[in-house]
Amino acid sequence: MQKWSKQIINAVVAVIVVLLVMGMFSVRKAQHACKSLVENTETHYSYHGTRLVLFPDYWLSSQPPFGMKLGWIISFTAYPSWRALGFFVSLTGEVLGSGRPRTVVAVEKQERMLRDFAVAMTKLDAAMKPGTPYSNAVAFLGKPISTATNEGIITADFCCEPPGPHGFITNGFTIAVSNNVVVGKWPRTTK
Repeated sequence: MQKWSKQIINAVVAVIVVLLVMGMFSVRKAQHACKSLVENTETHYSYHGTRLVLFPDYWLSSQPPFGMKLGWIISFTAYPSWRALGFFVSLTGEVLGSGRPRTVVAVEKQERMLRDFAVAMTKLDAAMKPGTPYSNAVAFLGKPISTATNEGIITADFCCEPPGPHGFITNGFTIAVSNNVVVGKWPRTTK
């Protein structure tokens, strides 16, 4: 009984190793084919990523649609990030089509949303100056997330959440209020 199970395990391991080696050669051939196409353009593209896909239309916006096909999506980007190029390559290394890779489009959208958020925070920062009535501060920034009082000075924390994941970002203010007038302001930076 053990002899058969060992033979089955060895056969499965051998098949997995063969598939991995074939996959490795396939992806190298696909990357090489795409790199030679990209090198012949005037724009300097840099390699962005490779992905094995079954539905290329989900990952690559191109015409005509590919339907259900197994292959590689090889993507390249150039500065600025909106210049992206993606290729759909068969497992044998034949380039079947090109278009804009959706992974790059998603990164571009996130960057644009964070830029818009930074612009909005800059406008809020410019609008909030010492001497501003506290009621105007609340109208600009919304309800504070917390307030504290110490010897007649009220400190209020205001926070705005940027869209999606981000690194450290200025996303709010702590203001000091005395006699219903803003007397100080500090940026809030969170991750």
